[in-house]
Amino acid sequence: MQLSLLNLSYNEDNSSLDIFNIPNLEKAEALRKLATSMQSRIDQKKNPAIGNQRATKRRKTIAQGIIQEGIELEIIQSWLFAIAQMWEVGNIPPILRGISRKSQVEVLFRISQSGEISRLESQ
Repeated sequence: MQLSLLNLSYNEDNSSLDIFNIPNLEKAEALRKLATSMQSRIDQKKNPAIGNQRATKRRKTIAQGIIQEGIELEIIQSWLFAIAQMWEVGNIPPILRGISRKSQVEVLFRISQSGEISRLESQ
């Protein structure tokens, strides 16, 4: 049995119900605050202190890793803002309705980077 990400319900008239039209401003605001609170950490990661030291190959490698972490955090932050926007307008898919923490979005990001989504879709 295959699990569908979008289970659409139908009424007696055989027309689809609008299951996405459920705005929730409280959830939107909570996610937006969470995303905003990440900004100082993102700024620190994208401009690491080691980058201001005398350049060596080892320090450059370390700095690049830290900067990459900052870029990943920035992507996660943008996803949190996007999910908050979906809650605000009431257009949130069921699969994203349970997201309330940064760690949940981090898991989605890791899955998207590993190629797991394409493997799951092809099954």
